[in-house]
Amino acid sequence: MPVDLKELSKRTLEQAPITYKTYGTGKVEIAHLQGKRFDVLPFLKDPDYYKGTGASPYVDYLVNFGDTFAGLIGEYDGQYGTWGKPEDLAQDGIIVLQYFVEEASDIIRRIDEHSAKGLYNDQGWQQNYYEMAKFAYSLLRKYEEQFRIGPIQRPVALERAGLVSDRLAMNLQKDARIKNETRVITKRVHLVGEEQGEVATSVIWRDVNQLHILNGQLIDVVDFVNPASGASTAGVILAAGQEGVRPSHVVHRSVSATRQGIMFNRMALNYLGIGSSFITVGETGRMSTKFYLESPGVGDAGEALRNFQPKWVK
Repeated sequence: MPVDLKELSKRTLEQAPITYKTYGTGKVEIAHLQGKRFDVLPFLKDPDYYKGTGASPYVDYLVNFGDTFAGLIGEYDGQYGTWGKPEDLAQDGIIVLQYFVEEASDIIRRIDEHSAKGLYNDQGWQQNYYEMAKFAYSLLRKYEEQFRIGPIQRPVALERAGLVSDRLAMNLQKDARIKNETRVITKRVHLVGEEQGEVATSVIWRDVNQLHILNGQLIDVVDFVNPASGASTAGVILAAGQEGVRPSHVVHRSVSATRQGIMFNRMALNYLGIGSSFITVGETGRMSTKFYLESPGVGDAGEALRNFQPKWVK
């Protein structure tokens, strides 16, 4: 049985009020305390893991998707729509460079092989991962005009890897400040009593007063994987909706993505009246029970790129 966030909240000091929404085919619970942040740790199955990420335990929103994304696990079998021919997908705003460009296929293969080593504490391994990410994002810039996707205008950075991704995608220095960048700390988390296939997302706005610039606008969410399940971006969209903010269109830019994540989130965003497009270097039709990409994989990009965030990030 999916976690009941309302009941879980009663067992915490905060007792955050719950709002009920839908996302795609799933029912969603959103915990939020008006005007203040609340401690997410009492809600979590593994609070020590969360503390190890360095993120603040005091969050603006906790979005419980329950088993909304459970159907995405495993190999995509077309349950959210047919994964068509490359040219047809591109006409429909789903551009996968590896279908058209040999160097895109090559970098995806190299990232898969490199990430499989998993040497997250080795500086040389981290540097190589970063350089491959840099090259992959250069391919997105190189071919975006060909596929009629405009340059990044209103970037939304999902910290940690999203901050690195924005700067690589825009060909900026690692420590550059981007004037209109909306920064959000998101964590995919697992709740007390949660079963396999269930997931939640915590959301912390860096500056909630900046959200208004996204309302009614085309926005760019640049992340190394976008989407895998899509829970992080979906959490941001639903939390922003609670603040009265809804973009008109979301451009997803990534090094890799899952077929099922693309098709499901396109459907879910459409239900919310939000358009979507996807430009990615590579893709896979397989996702693990922990919502990681498989065959080819990219490992944990947030962990791999953690030391390449701007130096001014706190």
